[in-house]
Amino acid sequence: MVEFSRGVGGRILSMHGPSGLDSSVRSSGITLDQDGKVSPSEVLERLIAASTELANMAESLSEAPSVGPKLLGVGARMRSIAEDLRRCKEPAPYARALNDLLRDHPAIPMSLLRRFESSYRYVAILLLTDLVRAWMTPEEREAAWAAKLVHFGLAQLLDDLVDEDRIPAEAVERSFGAVFAGLFLRDSQTAANASLVRRQFAEFAPPSGELALEMVAVLRGLLRGAAHLDRVAPALREDVDLFARGQALSALLRGPHPPIPEVRSRAATLPAPFPDILWQDRLAKSLTFATSLTLIDLAFAHGLPSGFDLEQHRKAWYLLDAIMGESDHLATLRADRARKLTNSVALLLDPESAGSAGEGIAPLDVAATGKYRVLLAHWASLARRAIDLRSPTAPGAGDVYRDIALGPAFTLLPSQLPFSVEEMFSSYLSALADGR
Repeated sequence: MVEFSRGVGGRILSMHGPSGLDSSVRSSGITLDQDGKVSPSEVLERLIAASTELANMAESLSEAPSVGPKLLGVGARMRSIAEDLRRCKEPAPYARALNDLLRDHPAIPMSLLRRFESSYRYVAILLLTDLVRAWMTPEEREAAWAAKLVHFGLAQLLDDLVDEDRIPAEAVERSFGAVFAGLFLRDSQTAANASLVRRQFAEFAPPSGELALEMVAVLRGLLRGAAHLDRVAPALREDVDLFARGQALSALLRGPHPPIPEVRSRAATLPAPFPDILWQDRLAKSLTFATSLTLIDLAFAHGLPSGFDLEQHRKAWYLLDAIMGESDHLATLRADRARKLTNSVALLLDPESAGSAGEGIAPLDVAATGKYRVLLAHWASLARRAIDLRSPTAPGAGDVYRDIALGPAFTLLPSQLPFSVEEMFSSYLSALADGR
């Protein structure tokens, strides 16, 4: 049971329990329309509720003396996103496009809502990628949201195949790579690639292969209208290829006796913007896709400055992605341990024994030994590095990166770690301030 104490205006001041969302987001049912499909507005309603709740949490924590006003920017950003999403429900041409997408492709919203039901950490990651709003028209923001929702659903569909042990480890990189390749091929090549995907998925999950192809087709159509797709496409392809490689390593970490030395060796070869990035951080980043989502935003932003430093942006997001991936893995450490999955945080905390008998490190052990504070300090060092990479051609980008750097704590809110939200924020903010 979730317990809330409320401050001025009923906002949340502290929280204990497995989830921080109000009942409108945590409800167990998914609303279907009269035709038995997901209501087109259901996804938007969930995202609006989630972004509003996250804003409430940020503002409430800002009232705590040990936290202070640093989270107010996060709250304001979440509220502006909620307003954008509300406008997507209005009968404007660009809003109808998103509703049509959700109505005409019911598998997409169903896949998304199942994920939103299980944890709103994913919603937080989706929201935190909204970086370049000021450079986009309302139509472009809505098109980018539609594309990000489809990419989100596609990545989670593939991630679930690995986590649920429904795909052999040796098939992951090849099969996922074929799926993502469909985003970048010429129209004349898509039919042959679809046949390849069907043959590969026929061995383990034919329905998932068909759904993945449907999502790729929709995403191709959406991206075709993006103003800067040609500029962004190479970076997007590198990021989805990295995701496929990371999922292949994740598949090796299933079971009671994962081959940790092999995973370490292969993870160390994953591309990173700096040579000193730890192999565990490389692994964590390869399992997330927030960088892809922010690249989709950039593709649609017609007002993107010609001098915008895309490489600096990618380096910053690599670091932020690693933080978000690891904070998510800390929150799921106990559940992953129960399923005999070794995740990136278990490897970061104890790389030698994490896979021993499939035990990993329990969340309680993290708190008892103070290792979670070491993790917070590690994430803060990565976040400071990301903030320093802000592009001088992007006014306000430093503020955006600073707000995003606070995101990992949000992803931890639903966890069952035995320490308070306020204590966690205070520790992280103190670590973030050190060295400045």
